[in-house]
Amino acid sequence: MAIDSTAPRHEEFKVLVAIGKPRGIDRDTAVTAPPFPMLKLKCNIQINYVPDTTGGSDTNIPATITNHDSWGFFHLPLDVFTSDDNFSCHSPQSYIEHMSSLMKIPFELDNLFLRNSSRDGDSVPLKSPDKIVTQIADTVQVMADEVGVCGQEGNKVQVLIVIIEKKVTLPVKDYLKMLKEKQQQDLFCDKILGTRGRLFLSYVM
Repeated sequence: MAIDSTAPRHEEFKVLVAIGKPRGIDRDTAVTAPPFPMLKLKCNIQINYVPDTTGGSDTNIPATITNHDSWGFFHLPLDVFTSDDNFSCHSPQSYIEHMSSLMKIPFELDNLFLRNSSRDGDSVPLKSPDKIVTQIADTVQVMADEVGVCGQEGNKVQVLIVIIEKKVTLPVKDYLKMLKEKQQQDLFCDKILGTRGRLFLSYVM
């Protein structure tokens, strides 16, 4: 069950975009190396709600309510991003645009910001969704240039993580109402799963 996010609420939001390489080694890419350099693009889509803390924060309530959290995974040869033909249907931008459409983002890409750190205040405004495509393509271009089209020894799979988060700020009263709804839904699901679990155990034993 999903939280009823269609209910009228006074809310303001930002869509924050973070693009970067993972800090550790991606376990999937460390097992088998492909014969040519590849890009593994990991896309995380989130909708998070936070309370308006202008009047002070209450440490007894959760700082965030997550209403959506999904991942998409894409693989592409890195040499796609070393092409000089940026106007063909096979340009780096067209590949990124196609992958973006497959992600099925459940919200409009309005009020966009590029996140440079964990702090929202360090975010830079983006004029349009096209700027996301450009930022991803430019980042992958740098990665492709570092590896080289012919590839280097070692890990030939380059991993890039893109996080697109809709962060909605609610008045504390509305936030607490949503939190109560979520807790009730979680309790309901726990009861259903608990009942099914007991029925399954009674059947197999």
